[in-house]
Amino acid sequence: MNGPEDNRKFEVIQGAGDRLENDSTPELEFEQQLARALRRVDAPEGFAARLMDRAAKGDTAPVVNVPVVEVPAVEVPGRSPGPSPKSGFGRMFVIPRRQWLGWASGAIAATLVAGIFTGQHLHEQHERRAAAEREFDTSMRIRNEALEHVRQQLAEQGITLGNE
Repeated sequence: MNGPEDNRKFEVIQGAGDRLENDSTPELEFEQQLARALRRVDAPEGFAARLMDRAAKGDTAPVVNVPVVEVPAVEVPGRSPGPSPKSGFGRMFVIPRRQWLGWASGAIAATLVAGIFTGQHLHEQHERRAAAEREFDTSMRIRNEALEHVRQQLAEQGITLGNE
């Protein structure tokens, strides 16, 4: 569709670009720096021909003499970059990945060992409780048998207790 609506959309977008060029708030300056850093750059002369020749030869070796363009870091005005890993309070919480993995695996191992000891302790408590219950049941059975024996002897002698 190439109607008047499409032209209006283009004008709105173009107007936003004009606003970016004329305003000077920190966010817009950042956007301007970003737009300049990401602008389109044409390929050098003969690049397409060299690429096609190389593809036709089947050459997959990396190109050694490639110029490297360093893009400067863009800082957002008004925002703190956060604590530096090399300074003060932030350094305490920065752990390299390999060291972090070592600490994490050590923590997991310590947790497993603690879990095993806790499980063993709970098992021993359960066994002691079960043994105590068995001993109590046995003592109650012996007491009931002895009491019944005493009642029988008393009954043989003609003495009756009031609770029978």
